[in-house]
Amino acid sequence: MVILSIPILLVYKNDLLLYFDDVMLAFIFPILTMFPHELLHALCFKEDVYLYTNFK
Repeated sequence: MVILSIPILLVYKNDLLLYFDDVMLAFIFPILTMFPHELLHALCFKEDVYLYTNFK
């Protein structure tokens, strides 16, 4: 994702400060939706999922 965002940052570097709130939402929203998305995967494919829980 970082590599793909470099051309966008280079092209729109002057306009990013004008739309700072939108840019921050574009970074934060996918991160916030990642956990519920993975929970849905776990619920739908519970027989096929292996969860590694050995934290030693």
